[in-house]
Amino acid sequence: MKVSDSWITEWSKQLNTGEKSEVLAVRRYYQEQYNQGSDMFISTGKTSQFTELFKTKDLENLYRSIYVNIGLRFANWYAKNNERLITKSINPKDYSDIWEQTFATESQRVAGARIVLVQGTAKAELEKNLKRLMRDVDFQALGAQEKARILRSRFNKISQYQAERIVRTEATNAANLATERAALDIYGAKSLQKQWITAIDGRERPAHNAANGQIVDFDDYFLVGGEQLKRAGDPRGSAANVVNCRCAMAPVPKDDAQVEQPLSGFALGLAAEAISLQGERIVTQRKPSTDISEELDGE
Repeated sequence: MKVSDSWITEWSKQLNTGEKSEVLAVRRYYQEQYNQGSDMFISTGKTSQFTELFKTKDLENLYRSIYVNIGLRFANWYAKNNERLITKSINPKDYSDIWEQTFATESQRVAGARIVLVQGTAKAELEKNLKRLMRDVDFQALGAQEKARILRSRFNKISQYQAERIVRTEATNAANLATERAALDIYGAKSLQKQWITAIDGRERPAHNAANGQIVDFDDYFLVGGEQLKRAGDPRGSAANVVNCRCAMAPVPKDDAQVEQPLSGFALGLAAEAISLQGERIVTQRKPSTDISEELDGE
Protein backbone atom coordinates (compact mmCIF):
# COMPACT_ATOMS: atom_id res chain seq x y z
CA MET A 1 0.00 0.00 0.00
CA LYS A 2 1.40 3.39 -1.03
CA VAL A 3 0.36 6.83 0.16
CA SER A 4 -1.65 9.05 -2.15
CA ASP A 5 -0.38 12.10 -4.00
CA SER A 6 -2.76 14.27 -1.96
CA TRP A 7 -1.11 13.07 1.26
CA ILE A 8 2.32 14.06 -0.08
CA THR A 9 1.05 17.48 -1.20
CA GLU A 10 -0.52 18.19 2.18
CA TRP A 11 2.63 17.02 4.01
CA SER A 12 4.67 19.56 2.04
CA LYS A 13 2.16 22.31 2.79
CA GLN A 14 2.33 21.54 6.49
CA LEU A 15 6.13 21.64 6.38
CA ASN A 16 6.22 25.00 4.61
CA THR A 17 3.73 26.49 7.05
CA GLY A 18 5.57 25.17 10.09
CA GLU A 19 8.90 26.42 8.83
CA LYS A 20 7.84 30.02 8.25
CA SER A 21 7.45 31.01 11.89
CA GLU A 22 10.59 29.13 12.91
CA VAL A 23 12.68 30.78 10.17
CA LEU A 24 11.39 34.16 11.31
CA ALA A 25 12.35 33.42 14.92
CA VAL A 26 15.84 32.16 14.07
CA ARG A 27 16.44 35.05 11.67
CA ARG A 28 15.49 37.61 14.32
CA TYR A 29 17.84 36.00 16.81
CA TYR A 30 20.73 36.00 14.33
CA GLN A 31 20.05 39.62 13.42
CA GLU A 32 20.10 40.63 17.08
CA GLN A 33 23.39 38.83 17.67
CA TYR A 34 25.02 40.25 14.54
CA ASN A 35 23.82 43.74 15.44
CA GLN A 36 25.47 43.44 18.84
CA GLY A 37 28.71 42.35 17.20
CA SER A 38 28.50 45.21 14.70
CA ASP A 39 27.98 47.75 17.48
CA MET A 40 31.07 46.42 19.29
CA PHE A 41 33.05 46.72 16.08
CA ILE A 42 31.97 50.32 15.47
CA SER A 43 32.66 51.44 19.04
CA THR A 44 35.83 49.47 19.80
CA GLY A 45 37.20 48.11 16.51
CA LYS A 46 36.78 44.57 17.84
CA THR A 47 36.75 41.94 15.07
CA SER A 48 37.11 38.63 16.93
CA GLN A 49 36.58 36.70 20.17
CA PHE A 50 32.84 37.34 20.43
CA THR A 51 32.37 34.93 23.32
CA GLU A 52 29.26 36.74 24.54
CA LEU A 53 27.34 36.07 21.32
CA PHE A 54 25.42 33.00 20.11
CA LYS A 55 25.23 31.47 23.58
CA THR A 56 24.62 27.75 23.93
CA LYS A 57 21.40 28.15 25.93
CA ASP A 58 19.91 30.47 23.33
CA LEU A 59 20.65 28.03 20.52
CA GLU A 60 19.26 25.12 22.54
CA ASN A 61 16.01 27.07 22.88
CA LEU A 62 15.93 27.67 19.14
CA TYR A 63 16.30 23.95 18.46
CA ARG A 64 13.63 23.13 21.02
CA SER A 65 11.27 25.57 19.35
CA ILE A 66 11.75 23.92 15.96
CA TYR A 67 11.29 20.38 17.21
CA VAL A 68 8.39 20.96 19.61
CA ASN A 69 6.35 23.28 17.40
CA ILE A 70 6.82 21.41 14.14
CA GLY A 71 6.66 18.04 15.89
CA LEU A 72 3.28 18.74 17.49
CA ARG A 73 1.98 20.14 14.20
CA PHE A 74 2.82 16.93 12.33
CA ALA A 75 1.85 14.46 15.04
CA ASN A 76 -1.62 15.99 15.25
CA TRP A 77 -1.84 16.28 11.47
CA TYR A 78 -1.02 12.59 11.04
CA ALA A 79 -3.56 11.58 13.67
CA LYS A 80 -6.24 13.73 12.03
CA ASN A 81 -5.50 12.16 8.64
CA ASN A 82 -6.12 8.74 10.15
CA GLU A 83 -9.27 9.57 12.10
CA ARG A 84 -11.35 7.19 10.02
CA LEU A 85 -9.12 4.32 11.16
CA ILE A 86 -9.11 5.25 14.84
CA THR A 87 -11.79 4.02 17.20
CA LYS A 88 -13.45 6.42 19.64
CA SER A 89 -11.27 4.98 22.39
CA ILE A 90 -8.23 6.68 20.81
CA ASN A 91 -8.03 10.43 21.32
CA PRO A 92 -4.91 12.13 19.86
CA LYS A 93 -5.16 14.82 22.56
CA ASP A 94 -4.23 12.17 25.11
CA TYR A 95 -0.79 11.89 23.52
CA SER A 96 0.16 15.58 23.46
CA ASP A 97 2.40 15.70 26.51
CA ILE A 98 4.34 12.54 25.72
CA TRP A 99 4.74 13.71 22.12
CA GLU A 100 6.02 17.07 23.29
CA GLN A 101 8.56 15.41 25.59
CA THR A 102 9.72 13.15 22.75
CA PHE A 103 10.33 16.11 20.44
CA ALA A 104 12.03 18.16 23.16
CA THR A 105 14.35 15.24 23.92
CA GLU A 106 15.24 14.88 20.25
CA SER A 107 16.00 18.61 20.07
CA GLN A 108 18.46 18.24 22.96
CA ARG A 109 20.19 15.32 21.30
CA VAL A 110 20.48 17.06 17.94
CA ALA A 111 21.51 20.39 19.45
CA GLY A 112 24.22 18.64 21.42
CA ALA A 113 25.72 17.38 18.19
CA ARG A 114 25.21 20.56 16.16
CA ILE A 115 25.61 23.63 18.37
CA VAL A 116 29.42 23.87 18.48
CA LEU A 117 29.50 23.89 14.69
CA VAL A 118 26.57 26.33 14.44
CA GLN A 119 28.23 28.71 16.91
CA GLY A 120 31.55 28.49 15.10
CA THR A 121 29.96 29.15 11.72
CA ALA A 122 28.00 32.19 12.95
CA LYS A 123 31.01 33.76 14.66
CA ALA A 124 33.31 33.03 11.74
CA GLU A 125 30.86 34.78 9.40
CA LEU A 126 30.77 37.80 11.71
CA GLU A 127 34.56 37.99 12.04
CA LYS A 128 35.17 37.48 8.31
CA ASN A 129 32.92 40.38 7.35
CA LEU A 130 34.20 42.72 10.05
CA LYS A 131 37.85 42.08 9.21
CA ARG A 132 37.14 42.69 5.55
CA LEU A 133 35.50 46.02 6.34
CA MET A 134 38.31 46.96 8.71
CA ARG A 135 40.61 46.93 5.66
CA ASP A 136 38.14 48.90 3.51
CA VAL A 137 39.33 52.52 3.42
CA ASP A 138 36.05 53.86 2.08
CA PHE A 139 34.06 52.09 4.79
CA GLN A 140 36.37 53.32 7.52
CA ALA A 141 35.90 56.91 6.32
CA LEU A 142 32.14 56.73 6.99
CA GLY A 143 30.43 57.91 10.15
CA ALA A 144 29.14 55.51 12.80
CA GLN A 145 25.51 55.75 11.66
CA GLU A 146 26.31 54.92 8.04
CA LYS A 147 28.59 52.07 9.09
CA ALA A 148 25.80 50.62 11.21
CA ARG A 149 23.35 50.84 8.29
CA ILE A 150 25.72 48.99 5.96
CA LEU A 151 26.47 46.31 8.54
CA ARG A 152 22.80 45.71 9.34
CA SER A 153 21.94 45.37 5.67
CA ARG A 154 24.75 42.89 5.12
CA PHE A 155 24.01 40.78 8.18
CA ASN A 156 20.26 40.78 7.58
CA LYS A 157 20.90 38.84 4.36
CA ILE A 158 23.31 36.48 6.10
CA SER A 159 20.80 35.93 8.93
CA GLN A 160 18.04 34.98 6.48
CA TYR A 161 20.26 32.46 4.71
CA GLN A 162 21.51 30.89 7.93
CA ALA A 163 18.01 30.72 9.44
CA GLU A 164 16.62 28.98 6.37
CA ARG A 165 19.45 26.45 6.31
CA ILE A 166 19.11 25.55 10.00
CA VAL A 167 15.31 25.38 10.06
CA ARG A 168 14.92 23.50 6.79
CA THR A 169 17.41 20.85 7.87
CA GLU A 170 15.87 20.33 11.32
CA ALA A 171 12.24 20.73 10.23
CA THR A 172 12.45 17.70 7.96
CA ASN A 173 13.75 15.55 10.79
CA ALA A 174 11.18 16.97 13.24
CA ALA A 175 8.28 16.41 10.84
CA ASN A 176 9.28 12.85 10.00
CA LEU A 177 10.01 12.01 13.64
CA ALA A 178 6.54 13.31 14.55
CA THR A 179 4.64 11.28 11.96
CA GLU A 180 6.75 8.27 12.93
CA ARG A 181 5.95 8.69 16.63
CA ALA A 182 2.24 9.36 16.08
CA ALA A 183 1.92 6.28 13.87
CA LEU A 184 3.81 4.16 16.41
CA ASP A 185 1.56 5.27 19.28
CA ILE A 186 -1.62 4.78 17.27
CA TYR A 187 -0.90 1.51 15.46
CA GLY A 188 2.26 -0.07 16.91
CA ALA A 189 5.34 -1.03 14.88
CA LYS A 190 4.08 -4.48 13.86
CA SER A 191 1.08 -2.95 12.07
CA LEU A 192 3.14 -0.49 10.04
CA GLN A 193 5.43 -0.11 7.08
CA LYS A 194 7.00 3.16 5.97
CA GLN A 195 7.62 4.73 2.60
CA TRP A 196 10.34 7.16 1.50
CA ILE A 197 8.94 10.02 -0.60
CA THR A 198 11.06 12.41 -2.66
CA ALA A 199 9.70 15.53 -4.34
CA ILE A 200 10.82 15.00 -7.91
CA ASP A 201 11.43 18.48 -9.34
CA GLY A 202 14.79 18.23 -11.07
CA ARG A 203 16.71 19.49 -8.03
CA GLU A 204 16.57 16.32 -5.97
CA ARG A 205 19.78 14.48 -5.16
CA PRO A 206 20.38 11.35 -7.25
CA ALA A 207 20.42 9.15 -4.14
CA HIS A 208 17.05 10.55 -3.00
CA ASN A 209 15.59 10.13 -6.48
CA ALA A 210 16.62 6.48 -6.38
CA ALA A 211 15.10 6.06 -2.89
CA ASN A 212 11.72 7.49 -3.90
CA GLY A 213 8.92 4.99 -3.23
CA GLN A 214 11.12 2.64 -1.18
CA ILE A 215 8.97 0.75 1.37
CA VAL A 216 10.34 -1.12 4.39
CA ASP A 217 8.94 -2.49 7.63
CA PHE A 218 8.56 0.14 10.32
CA ASP A 219 11.56 -0.94 12.41
CA ASP A 220 13.85 -1.38 9.40
CA TYR A 221 16.12 1.17 7.74
CA PHE A 222 15.90 2.84 4.36
CA LEU A 223 19.00 2.42 2.20
CA VAL A 224 19.78 5.87 0.77
CA GLY A 225 23.04 6.70 -0.95
CA GLY A 226 24.73 3.77 0.73
CA GLU A 227 23.57 4.86 4.22
CA GLN A 228 20.96 3.30 6.48
CA LEU A 229 18.46 5.93 7.64
CA LYS A 230 15.43 5.50 9.92
CA ARG A 231 13.68 8.41 8.20
CA ALA A 232 14.31 11.34 5.88
CA GLY A 233 16.31 13.97 7.77
CA ASP A 234 17.76 11.37 10.17
CA PRO A 235 20.59 13.33 11.86
CA ARG A 236 22.73 10.21 11.93
CA GLY A 237 23.08 10.53 8.17
CA SER A 238 25.86 12.42 6.42
CA ALA A 239 25.47 16.07 5.43
CA ALA A 240 25.06 14.92 1.82
CA ASN A 241 21.91 13.02 2.85
CA VAL A 242 20.53 15.41 5.47
CA VAL A 243 21.28 19.11 4.97
CA ASN A 244 18.33 20.88 3.31
CA CYS A 245 16.61 17.53 2.67
CA ARG A 246 12.93 17.96 1.75
CA CYS A 247 11.94 14.28 1.62
CA ALA A 248 9.11 12.73 3.61
CA MET A 249 8.78 9.46 5.49
CA ALA A 250 5.19 8.21 5.37
CA PRO A 251 4.07 5.58 7.93
CA VAL A 252 1.72 3.23 6.12
CA PRO A 253 -0.70 1.06 8.14
CA LYS A 254 -0.88 -2.52 6.87
CA ASP A 255 -4.22 -3.71 5.53
CA ASP A 256 -4.95 -5.57 8.76
CA ALA A 257 -3.67 -2.82 11.08
CA GLN A 258 -5.42 -2.40 14.41
CA VAL A 259 -5.03 0.61 16.68
CA GLU A 260 -3.15 0.28 19.95
CA GLN A 261 -4.83 0.56 23.33
CA PRO A 262 -5.09 4.24 24.32
CA LEU A 263 -2.55 5.79 26.64
CA SER A 264 -3.75 7.01 30.00
CA GLY A 265 -2.40 9.68 32.29
CA PHE A 266 -0.89 11.85 29.58
CA ALA A 267 -2.11 15.31 28.55
CA LEU A 268 -5.49 15.02 30.23
CA GLY A 269 -6.41 18.55 31.24
CA LEU A 270 -2.86 19.72 30.48
CA ALA A 271 -1.56 22.15 27.90
CA ALA A 272 1.04 21.58 25.22
CA GLU A 273 3.89 24.02 25.30
CA ALA A 274 5.01 25.97 22.24
CA ILE A 275 8.29 27.82 22.15
CA SER A 276 8.79 31.07 20.32
CA LEU A 277 11.02 34.11 20.06
CA GLN A 278 9.75 37.64 20.48
CA GLY A 279 12.13 40.43 19.62
CA GLU A 280 15.31 40.10 21.64
CA ARG A 281 13.93 37.79 24.30
CA ILE A 282 13.39 34.05 24.25
CA VAL A 283 10.04 33.19 25.83
CA THR A 284 7.73 30.23 26.21
CA GLN A 285 4.01 30.36 25.60
CA ARG A 286 1.28 28.02 26.71
CA LYS A 287 -1.43 27.04 24.25
CA PRO A 288 -4.18 24.41 24.24
CA SER A 289 -3.03 20.94 23.37
CA THR A 290 -5.68 20.78 20.69
CA ASP A 291 -4.23 22.13 18.79
CA ILE A 292 25.44 21.75 10.10
CA SER A 293 27.01 24.20 8.27
CA GLU A 294 27.51 22.58 4.85
CA GLU A 295 25.48 24.22 2.09
CA LEU A 296 23.57 21.84 -0.12
CA ASP A 297 20.60 22.28 -2.39
CA GLY A 298 17.91 19.88 -3.49
CA GLU A 299 15.68 17.31 -1.93
